[in-house]
Amino acid sequence: METVAWDNITQETLKDVLLHGTKEIKDSGCLLIPKALYEKVMDDLTDWQIEREAAERLRNDNGETIPEEEVMRRLGITEDDLEGWEDIELE
Repeated sequence: METVAWDNITQETLKDVLLHGTKEIKDSGCLLIPKALYEKVMDDLTDWQIEREAAERLRNDNGETIPEEEVMRRLGITEDDLEGWEDIELE
């Protein structure tokens, strides 16, 4: 069994392990990784899911989308209302 230092794991190496596994992983049914790496993988997975959903919405666009300005007008939201919210990420 080959041991790879976590510092040497690249995105491609991790992708290969996650997609194809290794004999040891398949036999044990688990993979032990550092918390920071797990969090990065989960963040990347979430980003991928968001991108996939956005692409699906674009494919199914029937031309009935509402521009942001119109949504804000309908909800009574002004640019001043949004002041100070630049650093908040909504998902």
